[in-house]
Amino acid sequence: MPPLSLTSRHPYLTTIVTTVALVMSLGIAGTALYLSGHTTVSPVAVVFPLILLGIVIHAVVRRRFPRALQRGAGRPSGSHGAGRVGTVGGASGLSRGVHLLAVAIPVGVLVLTAVSVGGFPVRPASEVIWFIAFALLIGVVEELVYRGWFLSLLLPRGRAVAVLVSSLLFAVSHAVNALAGQDVATSIRQVIFAFLFGVVAALLYLLLGTLWVAIGFHALNDLIQFLGAESTRPVTDLVTMGMLLAAVAVLLPLLRRQDRATSVRETGARGMDGSGTDVNAIPRRESARVVTFGE
Repeated sequence: MPPLSLTSRHPYLTTIVTTVALVMSLGIAGTALYLSGHTTVSPVAVVFPLILLGIVIHAVVRRRFPRALQRGAGRPSGSHGAGRVGTVGGASGLSRGVHLLAVAIPVGVLVLTAVSVGGFPVRPASEVIWFIAFALLIGVVEELVYRGWFLSLLLPRGRAVAVLVSSLLFAVSHAVNALAGQDVATSIRQVIFAFLFGVVAALLYLLLGTLWVAIGFHALNDLIQFLGAESTRPVTDLVTMGMLLAAVAVLLPLLRRQDRATSVRETGARGMDGSGTDVNAIPRRESARVVTFGE
């Protein structure tokens, strides 16, 4: 049996150190931009392209597209619980209607946000294109890090632990906005929203077996905020948090239902292979890998 990698042996340390490194990188970039007089440039626009480049180089060297972005690749390793490997595609055991239900509340959150930003002023085409690219960059990088990599690393420790810890780290990373001068009340709401968003995104990934839905949800939410005439009001933030809680209440039963359907299929598939060997007696190693933060 090949030895587990260092990151797989120490998932908590890996995820915490990576989050701290990301926050520090953004802080250093922000300080450098301020000192150089580029106060209108977001440090995210400096750091995230480098992270995305690293992801691309990693994929090229490994000759493997990130599993979390592969259509039909199946649920992430360990998504059925610690010590088990998920092999069932996201569409298995779930009807199209159930898939639509799984994303209905996130869509509701986007619609509520869109009607709460005071309209969308006319902007130059170049500015709109920039915001679209920026929102996609944030969505891809953050979802690959927190859901694609962190969640996969933590799944062998238990699904609940993986979802909660990866979402907590995602929320904590957004708390640094308070250090940039954002008022405390807004920062608290943002951290709570980020945590609930992380839980929903993680459940969507576990349920559907792909990050593209979470990436789309993330990027569109940011894009609406970028293009809107004003920030959402506190009452709107509270309502959207409630909708995210409702999404969790909907997604958890769907995930349990898929687990039951998967268990039935896996039980039926067990037995002897052509050589008479009990395939269930063959040891299997948990496989958890992949690849990256802030708004």
